[in-house]
Amino acid sequence: MNLQTFYQIRGNLYKLAKRYETIIHSAIKFLGFLIIFRIISSYSLFTGTGPLNSFWLQLVLAVISTVLPNRCGVLIAILLGGYNLISVSLLGGVLLTLFLLILYIITVRFTPEYSYLILLIPLCIQSGFYLLIPLLAGLYVGTVSIIPIVMGTMTWGVVRIIPAFLALQNGEITLDQLPQFITSASSYGYEQLLKNNELIFVAATLAITMLIVNLMLKLQRDYIQYLALGVAGGVGLLCLLLCKMTAELSAGYLPVIFCSILSVAIAAAVQFVWVPLDYKAAQNLSFSDDEYFYQVRVVPKIKIGKEKREIKKITDDKEGEQPGEINTDTRVNWQRAAEMKEREKENTARLQDDTFFFNRDE
Repeated sequence: MNLQTFYQIRGNLYKLAKRYETIIHSAIKFLGFLIIFRIISSYSLFTGTGPLNSFWLQLVLAVISTVLPNRCGVLIAILLGGYNLISVSLLGGVLLTLFLLILYIITVRFTPEYSYLILLIPLCIQSGFYLLIPLLAGLYVGTVSIIPIVMGTMTWGVVRIIPAFLALQNGEITLDQLPQFITSASSYGYEQLLKNNELIFVAATLAITMLIVNLMLKLQRDYIQYLALGVAGGVGLLCLLLCKMTAELSAGYLPVIFCSILSVAIAAAVQFVWVPLDYKAAQNLSFSDDEYFYQVRVVPKIKIGKEKREIKKITDDKEGEQPGEINTDTRVNWQRAAEMKEREKENTARLQDDTFFFNRDE
């Protein structure tokens, strides 16, 4: 299979996706939220019981999250996690839920349409794909995604301290012990979230990776998307390795290298399928007039399938016209042109008559 065949396949997939765009988007959104709800309920430290952990109820919640905006589904996921946290430890669960709600409010305040990133970032980091979301965000979201990326990294930090928070409450706590418990738990959360070198290093790495992709896209060169992915992926990998050596990153060297390379490959594949144009022969043209300079990017179209040619003989001779050779619109246009020509002749004759009589009186 040559490159042109890949372009044709991509064009067909793009046309199919555009035709059923709403259905595909809703299906992806539904499956995404349902998987997130099931992951939360199946967390090892949770009991997995209770009405909110029922599969059928979560199925209904996933449908509701699909209909409502993304921020509503994210809020449902946070409340579901808070419900399971409080079921295990009342005070620890309440404090962790408050931390998550603060991160959610900050994200929704500035980027409500991209609030789902605070759920995707922890999942990707937990699976080792640190760079995947920043690479895609740099391509399709822009610099505004830095807020949900940082908040998502902080959410990953909150998830990491869940075992310690749930273990803080040993037995019942009296009212006299409550202030001391809240103070110690808050101090521990502050140390683990805002003074944790690994967490800060990872957040900075993800933000830098996204910014490199977004800034390189402004160069407007051929294949700049793939070049930006390669450069940003390399810089992100070096930062993760440096974090492993200095800040004791929890992932190993080989998983970091392998997942980083795979993240770049996945982002490049998404970019190839996403854009339905062939940038191989793209050109940047510049010209100017008396007032402005113009810069135009010329992109050739690609052929989706076999080119179908149909030649029709169009003539103005109505006597030789055969039914079916000329469509209705053409006949209407000819009729209008004939009427306008007759009207022009009448106006010209009338003008000549008026001029004649005027000159004779004079």
